[in-house]
Amino acid sequence: MWVNGGDAADLRGLGEGINSEAFAVKEYTGYVIGAITMPGPSFRFLKELIDKEIIPLFVEGAARESEKF
Repeated sequence: MWVNGGDAADLRGLGEGINSEAFAVKEYTGYVIGAITMPGPSFRFLKELIDKEIIPLFVEGAARESEKF
């Protein structure tokens, strides 16, 4: 698992062949109130794909959800 500025990635922690990515959803004071997470098969969840495509989408989605609180 690695944590990087509000997101966490887990390689095979849910089982062999499963990777996941998660982002914190925060309320107005910065307190974490939830998370958005996405598991997927490791052959599709490659680090390059996570860095270039999944993280930007999660950052946008988590920020949008955080604005509601």
